Amino acid sequence: MFSRAEFRGTSLVLDSQRIVVANAPCIIERGMVDGCMTTIEGLRPPRPVSWGVGDKSLTIAENLENLVELRVASSANPLWMPFVRRVPVGKSLGAVLSSFDSATPLLRDPALLEAARRAAGRTIWDKATPETTIQLLIDGKHLASIRHDNLTLGGAARIDGETAPLPIPISFLKFGAFSHGPGGTWRVSGVGVQFVRHGKAWHAVDMPLFSRALISSRSGQLLGSYALRDVRLSVDGGKSRRAQSAILQLLRERPGAMLWRLSADERGNYALVLKNLDGSPSFHASVGGRAFRHECNPRGPISPTAIRIVQAGSPQWPLGLIELSPPKPKGVVAFFRGGPTGDPADMTDDNSIRKYLARGWAVLLAGYSGTVGSGVEVSTRLKAKGPDALRRDAEAVARYIDAAYPHLPVIAHGESFGGGPAIALDGLMRGRAGGLVGTVPYLKSRPAAEWLQTEELFAGDLDRQPIFERATIGVSDENRAAFNAGLSGLASGRDARRPAFFLFASFDRTSRPGDLPRPYCANSRIVTVNAPHRFADSEDLRGQVDRWMASIERGEALPASSIDAWSCPADRN
Repeated sequence: MFSRAEFRGTSLVLDSQRIVVANAPCIIERGMVDGCMTTIEGLRPPRPVSWGVGDKSLTIAENLENLVELRVASSANPLWMPFVRRVPVGKSLGAVLSSFDSATPLLRDPALLEAARRAAGRTIWDKATPETTIQLLIDGKHLASIRHDNLTLGGAARIDGETAPLPIPISFLKFGAFSHGPGGTWRVSGVGVQFVRHGKAWHAVDMPLFSRALISSRSGQLLGSYALRDVRLSVDGGKSRRAQSAILQLLRERPGAMLWRLSADERGNYALVLKNLDGSPSFHASVGGRAFRHECNPRGPISPTAIRIVQAGSPQWPLGLIELSPPKPKGVVAFFRGGPTGDPADMTDDNSIRKYLARGWAVLLAGYSGTVGSGVEVSTRLKAKGPDALRRDAEAVARYIDAAYPHLPVIAHGESFGGGPAIALDGLMRGRAGGLVGTVPYLKSRPAAEWLQTEELFAGDLDRQPIFERATIGVSDENRAAFNAGLSGLASGRDARRPAFFLFASFDRTSRPGDLPRPYCANSRIVTVNAPHRFADSEDLRGQVDRWMASIERGEALPASSIDAWSCPADRN
C-alpha cells in the first residue's frame, strides 16, 4: 500500500489525495493484471490506521479530522473499496475501530476504547486544543500515537497511556511511523532519523542518509531501512537476504531509477515502486517466490544518469547530498530547495532538475541545515546557529564540488529559503564560470502579519507561524534584525563577474527585490511575474538562463554588460 502518487500518470487527482493498494492473493493467482491493484482517490491525505479482521476492511485517516472506513470485497478480483463511512476522529474513533475485530483485547475493553477516543485528540484548527495527534497505531494489542504541542511544536509519543517527549521538533519528523519488537522495544522513524524508547525516554539513533524505516506489513516490526539507491534488511533468514539481493540487483540494472517506496514482510515478500528521473514509475513485487513487474507509462529510454547519496560534510559538520550525474557532465548545479524542513529527495523529478539534466549538467541536491534526511543535528542546527550554519553548509558543498568536479562551471540554484545557502555558495565560486539562479529567494525575515496573505490563510496561521519559525530556524521578533543581517552577510564574497538571475512574484510578500544584498546590485537580471510565492514561474527567465548556459557550454566569455544591470532601490525596505 502506497500513500503517494507513485503511479502519477494514471490520474489527474493531486498526489496527496491518492492511495494505491495491491492485492497479493490476486497477483499470485492472476499476475499483474487489471483488478489486482486499485487506486482510491479523493483522500486528503490518506494515512493507513488499521486493517480489519480478515483484511476485509481498511480504516485510514483522511485528514486530521476524519477517519474513512473502506470495505474490500472478499473475492480476489476486483478490489472493491467503496466508502463505508466517514467519522470525526475525536468523537467516534472507538466505534469504527470496534467494528474491526471484536476478539482483540484492545477493542473489547470499554476503557481502552475511550482512551482511543482521547488519543485522537481534536484538530489543529481548534485553538483551544493544546495538542494535535498526527499519527496513530492500533494493532489489537497496543494503542500508540505521535502528537505535537501546538504552542511549541514539540513532539511526543504516547504508548498505552504513557507519554514521553521526542527529542526533535515535530516539523522535522516527516512520515513518522511506529514499529515495535520483542521485549517492548518501540521505535519512531522519520526520514533519515529514528528514535528508540529506552525505559520511558526516547533517544536518537543513526540511520543512513535520506532513508526511511522498512516496517513489516505483517507484524509491525522493524525490518531495516531503504533509501533511493539502497536497502538494508536487519532481520535474519535466507528469504530476507534473497529479497534484499533481488532489490539491489534491480537497482543495479536501472542506475537512473530511485527506490521510491517499499513494503515487505519477514517471509521475503516485497512490493516496491521505482521512479525514473523523468517521473515515470514502475511496480515490482515478489510474492510467494513469484516475481512481477509492471511499467507505468514509460516516457522514454532509461536515463544514463547515475544517482548517488554522499556524505559531503565532515564528522564535525555532516551534510548529505543526492548526486545526479550524467556520464560526462558539462557543469554542476548545486540545488538548494525551499524550506525549512524540506526533504531534498522530493525534488529529484522537479522540472528545473530535469531541464538541468537534459542539458547534460550534474545536479547536487543539498541537505542543508534545517532540512530533513541527514539526521537530527542537521535538521536542528539552523535554529542553534542561525545563518552562519548556511555559510558552513556552502563551504562543505564547495569542497565537494572542488574534489568531484574540478574546473567545471558551477551554478548555485536556490528556491525560497534555499536562496540563502545558494548565495553563500555563489560567493565561494570566485573566478569560476557559472552564476546564480534564485527563485523567490527568502533573504529577509518579516513578522507573520506583514506577509501572510489573508486569502490563503486557514484559521490559526497567524498564531502558528511565529511558533514554527522559532522551532525551526530560531527567529523571533527579539533577534530578527540580527538574523537578517546574517542573511545579507552571506553575499559578502560575491564575484560580480558571475551573473545572477532572480525571479520574484508580485503577490509575494516574503521575497522582494529590495531584499537582495548590495553585492547583487550589479550584473543581475530580475524578472517579476504576477503570481504568489508558491507558483512563481517564468518562461522568459528560463529562456535567458538557457541562452546563458549555452554560451558557457560553448566556452564563450559572457561580458557583464550583456546582462541587464539593476540598481539597488533608494528605499531598502
